[in-house]
Amino acid sequence: MQEVKNSKGDSAPKNCHFVIKIAVIGVLLATVLGGGTVAAWHYLSPAAGGTGTAAVKVEQTVGSVPDGLKIGIVVSYTDNPAEGRGYDGNAEGISIAKWRLFQAGTNVKTIVVSDQGSDSGAQEAIAKLADANVAGVLAITNGDHTKALTDAAQDANLPIILPYAQSRAEHSTQAWYGMGQKKQHVGAITEALKTLQCSPIISVGNTQLQRQEKVKITPEEIADNDKMGKLIGTSRNACIVITADTKQTVNIISKIKMRSVNAKILVASNAANASFRDMLVDQNVDSRDIYALGTPEATAKTAAAIGFEEAKTLMQTDSK
Repeated sequence: MQEVKNSKGDSAPKNCHFVIKIAVIGVLLATVLGGGTVAAWHYLSPAAGGTGTAAVKVEQTVGSVPDGLKIGIVVSYTDNPAEGRGYDGNAEGISIAKWRLFQAGTNVKTIVVSDQGSDSGAQEAIAKLADANVAGVLAITNGDHTKALTDAAQDANLPIILPYAQSRAEHSTQAWYGMGQKKQHVGAITEALKTLQCSPIISVGNTQLQRQEKVKITPEEIADNDKMGKLIGTSRNACIVITADTKQTVNIISKIKMRSVNAKILVASNAANASFRDMLVDQNVDSRDIYALGTPEATAKTAAAIGFEEAKTLMQTDSK
């Protein structure tokens, strides 16, 4: 995906109805997420077999939308893992979403800018999109700088959706978050541990849990076979909760898998980052017994997921 430094030219009317703006962004958003849901725990391991599913439409309709409506896409080209690095991979499905809309007669234009994972970059990104007369913004990033994004979008009177960012207690009324607030994450982790009947609970990193007994260890101690053996013993319900950046999380999981530690693994919301799965594959990590907050289930047979995959196949063979 190429970064667009600036854009001028024909634009959609400024008086587009607010609901239409959000509807179009919502369609793009649904495709970016691969038809899954956010703020829920999902099993990452592929399941064998499965039943058939009724045919679904490849074209995507959203009602009356002005031709050439522009949507701004914000990504973070940065080396900082805490400020959106890797999430640009999640935005690759947008081209398929646009193609599906076009099959139904809706021509949506997208303008991509990078916020560089910083407050100043966020302000500049929104300014570029406002100058380009976009109808709304889809920010495929996460980190503290997202507050600067929403503040700038509010000042520019632009609706903005952040599917991978955590919401704050106070935020713009024109901002929508996909990952909920931090307390919701803590609640989701705690509930998952109860559902899985975890015992013992081993925490790697600064994991917050609600009224849960846990043993805290360092990433280095994962490699200590004697220590891990004593902690887990003969338990078949041991769970390891990891709170770290995406790369660290994958490295810790790799250590656990290499040593055949008998435990379920729960990871934080940064597992929704496209680079998370890519790094698991690159390191040949077995994804069984890994649970992730906000990551759509790989084997989901929903109509949305199937429609996305069919559109992807057809788009690749489309001669237009």
